[in-house]
Amino acid sequence: MRNVREMAVLICMGLISIPLAPFSAVPAVADADGVVAPRTASPPVVDGDLGDDCWEDAFLVADFTLPESDETPEEPMEFRICFDDSTLYCAFTCVEPLPQNLKLRHREDSGDIWQDDCIELFLRGEGGRLEYDQFIVNAAGAKWSLRHKGGHSLDTPRDWKAAARVGEKAWTVEMALPLSAIGVDEVRQGQLVELKIGREDHTGNRTALSAWPPGGSYGGGDGEGGGLFGGPDFLGKPAL
Repeated sequence: MRNVREMAVLICMGLISIPLAPFSAVPAVADADGVVAPRTASPPVVDGDLGDDCWEDAFLVADFTLPESDETPEEPMEFRICFDDSTLYCAFTCVEPLPQNLKLRHREDSGDIWQDDCIELFLRGEGGRLEYDQFIVNAAGAKWSLRHKGGHSLDTPRDWKAAARVGEKAWTVEMALPLSAIGVDEVRQGQLVELKIGREDHTGNRTALSAWPPGGSYGGGDGEGGGLFGGPDFLGKPAL
């Protein structure tokens, strides 16, 4: 299977055409090469409940590891992604058998929520190599976002939505990110973005980190995985 970056290059060269017929509603699962976000006709209600229909067909990422390791985290997590014409939708499931131990100092939006049990999404749209966006949501649903550019980190408008729910064995997060917030002005089939995903688990005696792409470092700036706006069959069945 070609990886995401190889596919994007071939598309740009005109050596691969992209099927425009509707894609089958079968969830796809990421490998280390990247993800392919399918289009959804049914955007989720952003309330932290992952029962919306779109999550059944969303692209699934489950191969998280400890940072710079091939070891799997003690508490697994999953990430799902899909999009429509204006918005990127993301869902996170963080297994937690002891939710009473979640560290939640901040119940309101704050630049310090990284000190809590939280998830982080790092995205690079159409900006340069030194420019990427960071979105953070804790298990209480508080959020923060930053734009990293030219060695500086700037707070960005939090005109994006997020919500979290804590259950008996896991906590979940939903996010709705306007594509304009990550520098994507118009969705093109096969368009390449880059992303990294992380979780900070503060329930134990020491902070535990989970990261994707597998084996990569924690945090943005380099080592991102590729992502395409497409559909679940896009990588596996290109029209040559």
